Amino acid sequence: AVSAGRIAVVDAEKSRVALYALQGHRKLAEATVSSPTALALNGVFLAVYDSAGQRIMKYRVEDGAAR
Repeated sequence: AVSAGRIAVVDAEKSRVALYALQGHRKLAEATVSSPTALALNGVFLAVYDSAGQRIMKYRVEDGAAR
């Protein structure tokens, strides 16, 4: 998913979601999720579906940290 100059990527093999800046390609944040299968990115909000836990996890990404 892409929003506000950032791209979010699901890495199911490593059980994580990573957020990168489109310019400079630097990693801004990373979160561990059991079985991430889908995500959505809108400005500072990142939503990830964890299929193992059957839940949607919502993060607010500011200053390079996922909260």
